[in-house]
This record gives sequence, C-alpha cells and structure tokens, in this order.
Amino acid sequence: LLMNENPNSLLSNLNDKILKIYLNHCALSNSFYIFSCNLKKNVIGYAIFAKKYKLIRNEFSFLSKQILFDQIFKIKIKALLNFILIFTYLENIFIKKKKMLVINENLNLNLFAIQNKYQSMGIGKYFLKSCLKKIISHTKFQYLLTETFNNRALSFYLNKMNFKKYCIKIRFFKNLKVLIYKF
Repeated sequence: LLMNENPNSLLSNLNDKILKIYLNHCALSNSFYIFSCNLKKNVIGYAIFAKKYKLIRNEFSFLSKQILFDQIFKIKIKALLNFILIFTYLENIFIKKKKMLVINENLNLNLFAIQNKYQSMGIGKYFLKSCLKKIISHTKFQYLLTETFNNRALSFYLNKMNFKKYCIKIRFFKNLKVLIYKF
C-alpha cells in the first residue's frame, strides 16, 4: 500500500528490510500514532502521525547510514539527493525560524494513504477525522502539519480537510509543499 499510494516518498524507495525496521520502530515508539483503515478485514489505508516533526529525524537517525547505502546501491540518484537534503537540513533553507519552530513542535501527519480504488468516496476524510479525534482526545496540539507534492493529495488536504499552505521545502525535481491545519 505504501509503495503504491506514496511512490514518491523517501520510504517507498527503501528496501523491504529497512522499511520493516522503520514501521516496526514507529509501532513500538511513544513518538508516533499509527492507524489503519479497514474494510471487510482488509487494510485499505493507513496514517502515521509523529507527535512532533523533529522526533522523526531523532527516532530514525540510527537508520540514516543504511538508507544512504541502500540508495547508493540501488543507484536512486533523485532519492539519494533528497535524502541528503533532508539529513543536512538544506531542505529548510528558505523556511524562517519561526515557521520551523511551528513545524518541529507540532503534530505531523507523516504518512497517509487510502488505496486508490477507495479514493474519492469520502473514506479518506472520514478516516483522517477519526484519527484526529482519537489523538486530540488524549493530547493537545495547536497545529497539524503535513507535506506533499502530489496535486491530488494537495487538493484533498486544501479542499476537503481545510489545511492551508504554509511553506515550501526544497526537493530535487519537485518542491514539497508544507500544509498546516489549526485545531
């Protein structure tokens, strides 16, 4: 599901072993919320939230060398360059400090997808709102942030979920739009 619905994410470019380590670490960590969207005992969607964006880098620094070597071995130049932008913080070069503080200290929708054949049926909106209701009932956050460069996802977040455009992160070949939602 991750590979099919988020093909441009850094994670979808990883080998299965590293991806399993990542997902297992998310599941065992207190820094993440993980949800699945099920229909008739089949997983048709997922959502992974980081309690704070800055925790993503901290939680997975142990994987950075494995990811780097994996991308070099696969000769995934675009993914490798984007990985370097992320881990050197160059992706944030045009983001003001005040905005970076908001990004780093608030809830982050790290990964979200609904299987393609179930999209445009209201399932994604219902699923995301249900996830947020559960999270907010246990914790207080001022903002939810997410990132995308996919036009369909951008339209979903802006038009269906009332996110606003916040800033841009640098990526090779297509910049990443950072979106914000105020609780």
